[in-house]
Amino acid sequence: MTATLGLAEFERGLAAQRAGEAERAIAAYRTAVAAAPTLAPAHFNLGQLLRQRGEVAAAAVAFDAAVRLRPDAPDAWINLGVCREQLGDLDTAAACYHEASRLAPHDATAHFNAGNVLRKQGNLTAAVSAFEAAASRMPDAADVWLNLGNARREAGRFAEALAAFDRADALKPAQPEVEWNRALTELASGRLHDGWRHYDSRWARLGRPRDRGLPWNEWRGEPVQGTRILVWPEQGLGDEMLFATCVPDLVALGAEVTLALDPRLVDLYSRAWPDVVVVPDGAWGSGSFDWQIPLGGLPRYLRPSRTDFRPQWSQLVPARAQLVAWGDRLKPLGPGLRVGINWRSGLRGTDRRRYYAALQDWRPIFEVPGVELVNLQYDDCREELETMEHATGRRVHRWPAVDLKQDLESVAALAWHLDLVIAAPTAVTSLAGAVGTETWQVDPGNDWTVFGEERSPWFPAVRLFRKPYGDRTWSGTLNEVARALSVRVAMTAGARARA
Repeated sequence: MTATLGLAEFERGLAAQRAGEAERAIAAYRTAVAAAPTLAPAHFNLGQLLRQRGEVAAAAVAFDAAVRLRPDAPDAWINLGVCREQLGDLDTAAACYHEASRLAPHDATAHFNAGNVLRKQGNLTAAVSAFEAAASRMPDAADVWLNLGNARREAGRFAEALAAFDRADALKPAQPEVEWNRALTELASGRLHDGWRHYDSRWARLGRPRDRGLPWNEWRGEPVQGTRILVWPEQGLGDEMLFATCVPDLVALGAEVTLALDPRLVDLYSRAWPDVVVVPDGAWGSGSFDWQIPLGGLPRYLRPSRTDFRPQWSQLVPARAQLVAWGDRLKPLGPGLRVGINWRSGLRGTDRRRYYAALQDWRPIFEVPGVELVNLQYDDCREELETMEHATGRRVHRWPAVDLKQDLESVAALAWHLDLVIAAPTAVTSLAGAVGTETWQVDPGNDWTVFGEERSPWFPAVRLFRKPYGDRTWSGTLNEVARALSVRVAMTAGARARA
């Protein structure tokens, strides 16, 4: 009787689903699986509808039941993998896609989905193989070639990445996402002229107007002697500081420059460049300009080749009052090398985790003797720090009343007093580098802004410790940093002893 009721409710659910009545269908399938728990199709269909409604966790439960009852059904494995991926359980998702591709080796979807998860995990060699398998089974799908190109780029296979983007473009021309990733590939491999040209695709990719509705023509490399030009920000804080290094070149060409920046940066840059009018973004008033250009547009005309970079070691000058205040704060620290640490971005989505090592992975650095560690992480990291301090017995100096995210004058002055900053590729790296403090960037291996070099062309104070392409763990890179730090401590101690 129970099995009969289950089948009847399953049929009722099918009819409602075909009629587009999702709520009735869900109710019927739930009754069906309650009455007949071994009815795999009811679990599967329930999972599909729940996932479509955004109830991913509940859908995962339904698909999990479906694969337990029908372990030979690749569609159920794929759907379970999608749910686990959306829930952030990448290991289980990868295992589901692997099982689906084993059961249905000619199904491109399983390989494609596996490639996406493997790339998120940083397993780039396997991701490339999965995308190549998907491309061989679905050769006319532009998205497959796009993702293959991205995986190859992150694996350092730049020429092959560009070939994949060519294929994606041939299948579906004028895709902003393809042009954007082509730009990143060209820049990462040092092809600046082509890379900056394709970098303009960011506007179409984001669906934003490239002129913000401003009434002045965009500057495209014309002579600027005696003209007024507005340069305005468009990206994150670190990128603002990166591209702002081009502004003195405009001044050298004879332009009167008004530079709009994030309000947190205005005073720092006003002191650094007294011949530039620096204002908060949007506060340029009603004055007239001959030209306008977004900050990210400057390198195309002012940095078309590597030889066009002429950055200074130190560009920004912290406020004197802040320098004095931070000098006083740091006096109680011991005699060891003062090292600031910043280990990740404040944006912590699943897709971004592979770019940053967890603080626990920094243990080799914590274990280097002769170091006074100073926190430069600008979001809520108290629990992480306390856990690491307890595990290592090393204190990380910090001043909770100081807002390291908003008070960049304090961050600049603090960085200026430090002997060394070790940081992930965040705005902290740019700010410390712009102040001129020796900075080591713990890099995931795909920072296109350094064009494949070992030092930042924008900030010579920044040296890269790059994770090898395809390396899934951070241990090798952070052990290398720790060894370099030990050498730096010894050299500093020797210099102080001779002084």
